[in-house]
Amino acid sequence: MDIDDIQNNISEHKGCWECGCLTAIVAAVALSIGSCSLLNHVEYGDGVRAGMINKISKRGYIWKTYEGQMALEGLASHGESIGANVWDFSLDSNDPNAEELAKQIQGYIDSGTKVKATYTQKWTSWPPRAGTDYYIKKVTPVNSHSPKAKK
Repeated sequence: MDIDDIQNNISEHKGCWECGCLTAIVAAVALSIGSCSLLNHVEYGDGVRAGMINKISKRGYIWKTYEGQMALEGLASHGESIGANVWDFSLDSNDPNAEELAKQIQGYIDSGTKVKATYTQKWTSWPPRAGTDYYIKKVTPVNSHSPKAKK
């Protein structure tokens, strides 16, 4: 076997090696996208939070999503400063009622109404769907009258 035979042998197998690498890269990308898509639909938790919504906006460079902030009751201390405990949330862009919910939230902001927000927390979120993992499903005004304690 001389040098020419070795070079010919290498060039014959080079195409197979390149094809194998390309297949592995495509498979890895497809597996990553599939896993993230699956995790985007997994509900990690759900709950209710109460407070004053102080911001709702439609944001994004490519995908526009509704993002907001709610000031929760109580104070949070971070080092030397004390401020409100702020919670970031999103409206699910896949929800057909997102526009209507955003208008409802804007009305509560304008009137200064304290609200109760029902939400689900996803394992992860895609940028086209939301900017946070917390998706608001429903917002209702909180009754300002506290229930009387039983004696």
